[in-house]
Amino acid sequence: MRGPLLLTASLAAAAALAPAALAHASVVETSPRDGAVLASAPSDVRVRFDDPVGVGPGNAVVANDGGSVLAGRPRLAQDGRVLVLRLRPGLADGDYSARWRIVSDDGHLEAGTIAFRVGTSGSGAGRPRSVLDAGGTGPPLHEEVSRWLYLGGILVAGGAALFGLLVSAAAPRRLSGTIVVGLVVAIVGGVSLLHATHADGTRFADVTKVAVVVAAVGATAAAIAATTPGALVVAQVVSLALLAAPPLAGHALDAGGPRALSLALDLLHTATAAFWAGGLLQLALGLRQGRDPEVARRFSRLALPAVAVLALSGGGRALRELTDVSQLWSTGYGRTILVKTGLFAALLGLAWLSRRRLGAPVRLRRSVAAELGLLAVVVGAVAVLTGLRPGRDAAVAAPTAPAGAREVGRAPAPPAGTVVLARQSRELAVALAVRPGRPLRLTATILGRTGRGVDGLDVELGAADEHPDTGIEVRKTASRRARSCGHGCYATTLPVPHPSRFTVRIDGIGAPRSAEFRLPGRWPPLPGAAFLGRATRAFRALDSAVFDERLTSGLGTVLHTRWTLAAPNRLSYSIRGGAGGIVIGTTRWDRAAPGAPWKASPTVLLPQPVPPWGSSVANARVLSQTPRRLTLSWLDPETPAWFTGTFDRRTALPVELRMTAAAHFMRDRFVAFDIVGIRIEPPPGARR
Repeated sequence: MRGPLLLTASLAAAAALAPAALAHASVVETSPRDGAVLASAPSDVRVRFDDPVGVGPGNAVVANDGGSVLAGRPRLAQDGRVLVLRLRPGLADGDYSARWRIVSDDGHLEAGTIAFRVGTSGSGAGRPRSVLDAGGTGPPLHEEVSRWLYLGGILVAGGAALFGLLVSAAAPRRLSGTIVVGLVVAIVGGVSLLHATHADGTRFADVTKVAVVVAAVGATAAAIAATTPGALVVAQVVSLALLAAPPLAGHALDAGGPRALSLALDLLHTATAAFWAGGLLQLALGLRQGRDPEVARRFSRLALPAVAVLALSGGGRALRELTDVSQLWSTGYGRTILVKTGLFAALLGLAWLSRRRLGAPVRLRRSVAAELGLLAVVVGAVAVLTGLRPGRDAAVAAPTAPAGAREVGRAPAPPAGTVVLARQSRELAVALAVRPGRPLRLTATILGRTGRGVDGLDVELGAADEHPDTGIEVRKTASRRARSCGHGCYATTLPVPHPSRFTVRIDGIGAPRSAEFRLPGRWPPLPGAAFLGRATRAFRALDSAVFDERLTSGLGTVLHTRWTLAAPNRLSYSIRGGAGGIVIGTTRWDRAAPGAPWKASPTVLLPQPVPPWGSSVANARVLSQTPRRLTLSWLDPETPAWFTGTFDRRTALPVELRMTAAAHFMRDRFVAFDIVGIRIEPPPGARR
């Protein structure tokens, strides 16, 4: 019974030591853009990626008040970089939601949603919102098990082959048997993995299919090795060749990095992991059968440099995947690496103990068994790691010679636990995320009119510690040129312990500009999610609300709108000197200008009053407070949109609200709540 148990532990060890994280394709743009209002219906929804992708399961486009509007199956265009969802011709005016799901070239599922509106007359109903969710993209359990079997089988077979070549070939029957089992397990895992990942058409699928066929050849050769001279050599060669499959299918060959170096490091990491895990299994099986302890000494002498190469190559790959030391604790990927590193250190301790027991076979068997057991624990950390985005996906290095500012792709979300601030700088949305600590970490996000991050800018971030009474006397100030941390993302650290003022200076897009942010309250700001939740509930409980809104896209035009909301499902809006609208239940009326005829159309039922800041909230912090009022800042990560709101502390109702988003700079001032006798009626002569 102990032989199968040792094999199971070795498979877990092999998977644990395999190259862990795979890269992901990133969205460059969508057409229509999320939140777009279109004068005419589009013929399709297109999502462009920066890498070739495969079509994933679950793509959909629906009318928000109806069913599917897809026309045919999703397809790929432009060398597999654009997902195309064809739509039925002649879509009616209204809101629509699209869900895209693709498989990256490395076999990982990714998903997202967008919403758009057909018919510009609906622009008064607020930003269109998706009624679809992206769904989970994390690998399900059966995919994790398949990956465990596939990688584990390859490494056990490859490790056995290396053991036979470098340590001892005195037991060919045991060697061929281990290779047969390892390759059969790899075949089962590979076939199951292809089915689980829906990765047809990707590099991952192509490499995995070839690996499965090659493994079948090797397993056949190992199975007949006892009766066919030379078959064992074929099985060993195949097993060694298969060690290249995980690196070739993974992120070492992704664009944007030193492919030759990344591939070499991955191959070294895979080979040394195989030698340690597969060789340890061979050693354990030999010790159980009372083989010559000299074999253990030879394995030990080779295992020491192999483990050193394993550590160095793993460190080199981590440097490729993490672009900042802080990502070790600020990203899930980095934290998982820390856990895996701790387990690796414990394994080294057990390996050292096994080395000291080379002359005591019974005690050595116990040490090796414990080492295999701890290796099995590592697979849990790796199962988490394989589903996480590497740090470099959230922080892409800046180009060395930018060809001017350009809007490229979706900006990364600000780090968790930061204070978020934002404001308009002409046509740009400039946001700043500040992480308390020593040193202070600042991350600026700069969005253009399309909602994509603006790359190629020269950005300088500054912070000052001002006198709390005068606000003038600067006790400590610092500024530093920021480095790129993704599309439209620029970050640096500053040695200012108690900041009260921040500056973002931008060059490279027209005349130089700057944005300044002040914190009137204490540092660091207190958490504000609880109060914001109370404010959301208080607003939803109102019978009515009236507020005035100032809205601009940053290009000169400013709209002044009076909004009136009334329970349970009524609202009206009137743009000064412009359009107006009335919504009652599922019917709306719009007119292009004062005195123009009203036009009726169906709409989605919208319960009212709805808070203008939505329901998706992150990074809520209290910026300042007085006995009567409290000011918060927070982020809507779905849009993304940054908010600053001042509320009455007693009622939790808003006094003023500011929103900064791409080409959408808004200020709301609230006029009245729960107005007695307020009525929102259909236009004169209108039918409901």
